[in-house]
Amino acid sequence: AVRTTFTATTRAMQGSTTETVLALYRHQHLHTVDSPPFMPFRYSGPRGEMRVVGGHAFTTELPFLGVVPTLPVADAEAGRLRELLASCADEAATFGKEDTYWNGKELGRVSELVHLADQLGETTIRDHLLGRLEHQLARWFDGNEPQFFYYHEPWHTLIGYPDSYASADQLNDHHFHYSYFIRAAATIAQYHPDWAKPENYGGMIDLLIRDCANDDRSDPRFPWMRNLDPYAGHSWASGHAAFASGNNQESSSESMNFAGALVLWGEITGNRAVRDLGIYWHSTEAEAIRQYWFDVDGKVFPPGYRQRCVGMVWGDGGAYGTWWTANPEEIHAINYLPLNGGSLYLGRDPAYVRSNLEHLVSANRRFHEIGGHPGDPCLLYTSPSP
Repeated sequence: AVRTTFTATTRAMQGSTTETVLALYRHQHLHTVDSPPFMPFRYSGPRGEMRVVGGHAFTTELPFLGVVPTLPVADAEAGRLRELLASCADEAATFGKEDTYWNGKELGRVSELVHLADQLGETTIRDHLLGRLEHQLARWFDGNEPQFFYYHEPWHTLIGYPDSYASADQLNDHHFHYSYFIRAAATIAQYHPDWAKPENYGGMIDLLIRDCANDDRSDPRFPWMRNLDPYAGHSWASGHAAFASGNNQESSSESMNFAGALVLWGEITGNRAVRDLGIYWHSTEAEAIRQYWFDVDGKVFPPGYRQRCVGMVWGDGGAYGTWWTANPEEIHAINYLPLNGGSLYLGRDPAYVRSNLEHLVSANRRFHEIGGHPGDPCLLYTSPSP
């Protein structure tokens, strides 16, 4: 379990009373422990009903649902998986993308194949793939290749080039992109621990983590917790607040990929602070996803909104869409991928999973019946709850 205490520090501007009132989001007020009783005030907002406590602090307790290095191989599928692994290993290890996001996804794919090969006893394939991972990360980290990371001092950030999806000029999606690098590094460290020592490549992984999730308030190089919004309970992929609807995050599952990567890297390298930061992030955002992306309890989405999920959460609501398409298959999948050993939180509510799938099937049928095309823009937004 993860216990989080929120404390407000106030200064009396008139009189002497320093107590205040705190409005709790749904993911908080459902899970308070050892906290003041709720007051008879309720607020409606874009995340459903908010409840109020008086005083200076409240505490929540959330379950940690677990992260494992990889999903296990079912014995009945081992033969077929061995055939597929042999047929795709060489192609998978040929990195064809250049930017931090798409090359990162290639790193994630090869990382999963390393674990799969290890479970199947295919040590030659495993070691070949590990070598390719090490080589590719070295290209990024050694600083003498077309692919590199640059510390931008005015913005206190680490930017990977080639960049994509405004990760350089708007600092979008850093936790999405860097999650794949950290996860790949954790895979290497599991088999080659010397590679991960701070004097080798471990120091570079530490910088990637601190860029997105610096937990040291005294570190002048990076802001404290750039991507995670601890009170909102989830991350923001776009945080410049220049949109009329505020900040936004689309792929909550890629944020969870970052949290899972922290857990693995911290555990494998013996860095408990990073491991526990990942556990805190994973537990907190898993509950926020249940409530604000999936609305498993049916208490957050406004009346009249008939979808079973949103593809994007905005500051003032949500959208049944993505940045690039109105295709239901992609709207639903963007909050499930990548699937790996950190994805088990998605199965916590089996009845909801079934309803999400049923809605996807019917929405996809309607989409194609009206002649929809995967490239169509999305214009279906939720509004704040009344």
